[in-house]
Amino acid sequence: MMYRLLLLSMFVSIFVKSQNIVGVQTNYTTALLSDFDAFQIDKQANVYHLESPTYPRKLKKITPNGDYDTNFGVNGVLTSSLSNTFNDYRADYLVTDSNIFFIKNNFVEKFNSSGNLDTSFGNNGILSLQIDKLAGYNGNFIFFNNGNIIKKFDKISGIVDPTFQIPLANKFIITDQNIIYTTSGSTVKKYDISTGTLDTTFGIQGVYTDTRSGEFIVDNGTSNLYFYFTSSGSNGINRFFSNGQLDSTFSVPQMELNLAIQQDGINGVSTDSAGRVLFFGGDLISRIGLIFRLLNNGTIDNTFNAGTFYYRKSDGFYLREVRLVDDNTYIGTYRTRLGLSSSKYGNVKYVRTSSSLGIKEVNNTTVLIYPNPVKQYVNIELKNNEKIVNLQVVSMAGTSQVIDVKNIQNNKVNLDFLPIGNYILNITTNKGTYTQKILKK
Repeated sequence: MMYRLLLLSMFVSIFVKSQNIVGVQTNYTTALLSDFDAFQIDKQANVYHLESPTYPRKLKKITPNGDYDTNFGVNGVLTSSLSNTFNDYRADYLVTDSNIFFIKNNFVEKFNSSGNLDTSFGNNGILSLQIDKLAGYNGNFIFFNNGNIIKKFDKISGIVDPTFQIPLANKFIITDQNIIYTTSGSTVKKYDISTGTLDTTFGIQGVYTDTRSGEFIVDNGTSNLYFYFTSSGSNGINRFFSNGQLDSTFSVPQMELNLAIQQDGINGVSTDSAGRVLFFGGDLISRIGLIFRLLNNGTIDNTFNAGTFYYRKSDGFYLREVRLVDDNTYIGTYRTRLGLSSSKYGNVKYVRTSSSLGIKEVNNTTVLIYPNPVKQYVNIELKNNEKIVNLQVVSMAGTSQVIDVKNIQNNKVNLDFLPIGNYILNITTNKGTYTQKILKK
C-alpha cells in the first residue's frame, strides 16, 4: 500500500474542475398516457396532452417551467365538443403558433392559443371537411391527410386548395424555412410549399435515395437533413444541405459514435444557438434514453456531459420529439416499454448544469489509480461502495476514447492500445467524477 501511495505522490497530477452534467429535472410536471398521439410540443416548448380515457376530449397545457397553465381553456382545460361518447373518445388534434385544431368524423373544430373556441371559424367554430388526420401547418395553411394524399386548407376561411396534392409518406415535415420534406427510410423528397410540386433542383428531379440502410431525420430549425445509417456493423451520420448536396465539412468519428449509440435509434435533431448539433433517441426494448452533442463540423463535444459527448441512461425514456428551451434545457416526449406488448407515452425535461459539487479530487481516501506511468494495465480501486458507470481517456490533443465498463475486470483496465504519451482519465461513478492525468509508456 505504501508503494502505491508513493507512486501517486510522484507521478500523478490532479485536476479538479467544474463539469457539465445532464440529468432529468424532477420537479417538472409529467403525465403518462396510453395514447400514441396524446402529446404535442409547440415551438416555445409548451407540452400539450390529452386526458385519457375521458369524454368529451380534454386537452391540458404544461409550461416550460413545469406548471399546468390554469389560464388555458376553462380552469386549465380545453374541452372539444367533437368527441362525446365513451365508446369512441379518440380525436386528433394539432397545435400551431396561434391556434389549436381538433378533428373528428370529418369535422374540424378551431380554438385560439388560449384554448377558447374561435366562433368566427366555420359554423360557430366547427367546419365540415373530409379529413383523416392533421399533418402540420405553415403560416395560414393547415396540412391534412385525405386518403393517401396530403392537402391543405386556409385556417381562416377553411377553404381547401384544390390544386395542392402530395403523396402520403412515412414522415411529413415542414421546416421553419418553409420547406416540405417527405421521408420513407433512405428516401427523401422535397416539395414546393405553395404548389405541392416536387422541387426538381433537389436530388434527382426532387428525390434523393441513399443506397445504404438508414433513415433521414430533419432539423426543423436549419432545414438540414441528417442521414443516420448502419454499414458493415458500424453507425454513421451524414449531413445534407436543403439543396440536397452532401456537407463534406461534417464528419463524425465512427469509433466514438459506435460506443455512444451502440444499437440505439435516432428520432430527432436540433441545432443550438452556438451551432452545436444535438441528437435524441434511444432503445425502446432496452428502455434507454439517448442524447448526444456534436460540434457543427461533426466533432464530438466532450464538454456536454461529465466529460463525454453523450447522455445514455436506462431511464425508460425512449425519446421521440424534443424541443430546445435554451442551449442547456430540453423538453421532450418519450415512449416507454412496460412489457412485451405494452407501452405508454410521457413527457420529460432534461437540464444541463455546470457544477463542481459532483467532481471529486482523486486522493488516497477515495480512489487509488496505479501504476502511473502505466505500460498495459491500470488499476482503479474505489472506496465507499462506488461503482464506475463511465470511463473515458482523453489525449492532450483533445481526442477521446470511451472504454466500455463491461471490459473492466477485477478493477483493471487494459490501456495497451494507447500510444505513448500523457492522457487525462475521466472516471464517472455513481457518486461523482474523478479526473486524473496519467502517463502511458
